[in-house]
Amino acid sequence: MKKIIATVLAMVMAMALCVTAFAAVKYTAYDKTGKEIAKDVTYETCKATYDKKAGDGMVAHYDVTMNGVTSYYVVAADAKTYDLKLTTSGKAPLYLVQVDSPYYVAKAVAFKAVGDGCGQLDVDTDETYYTSTKDDVVTYYVADKKGAVNVLVDNKLVAVTVLGDDLELVAHEWEATKYDKNDNATQYTCKNCKTVATVYPSKDAATADGKKNVAVLDNGDIIGFNFTAKGANASTTTDGKGSPKTFDAGVAMYAGMALMSVAGSAVVIGKKKEF
Repeated sequence: MKKIIATVLAMVMAMALCVTAFAAVKYTAYDKTGKEIAKDVTYETCKATYDKKAGDGMVAHYDVTMNGVTSYYVVAADAKTYDLKLTTSGKAPLYLVQVDSPYYVAKAVAFKAVGDGCGQLDVDTDETYYTSTKDDVVTYYVADKKGAVNVLVDNKLVAVTVLGDDLELVAHEWEATKYDKNDNATQYTCKNCKTVATVYPSKDAATADGKKNVAVLDNGDIIGFNFTAKGANASTTTDGKGSPKTFDAGVAMYAGMALMSVAGSAVVIGKKKEF
């Protein structure tokens, strides 16, 4: 009988410990001025998720329930930049920043090639822009605190407004500057940025010669050249012959797609000499 009683008591104590262990811890909440704003605050931790196929996801965050209302918060960068501080006995303070939503539509990177130069996006240069790429489609965003969606940039949520997909960039204006003995153009130069392009018999020949950008002009000429829009991430440095010395495959692929999107609409001036 004593053994049975001891066993029952042990089970009761274990159950009590489990309830204590799993019971929600109560916190006291303070705003960024240090003012106490609520007691008996609880939260749930939510792990980050990412859908590789869709390209969207959710950041790790806290669902904080305070005064009967649940809101989203992420960990603050430091103890000086927070919206909410939670404290409880025996634990270090938790500093949080409120977000409208923990979800993001894409992982994005900063886009700085803005302006009226070749290969740039002709938009307001005072704003901050981002791009994401999925299935060879480049989507452009502008930072907007009141934006309807978020993107994830360097593991941080950024509220944005979507500008559109595959936006038209400022085109090169190609002008024939060298010819062969039959008066066929062998070289083109952009009137605006002075980029020099060589005529090739095929796209494969251009890439085999180290050209990162290949375009087919309106007159049918195939040209290859190396070009990075002002403000864009430099992906390639070249020697005198245009052969790559360093190469970032991801950035170069993006730059190539962006430039190819404008090459087809480039203005072509002359194929044969005018006498």
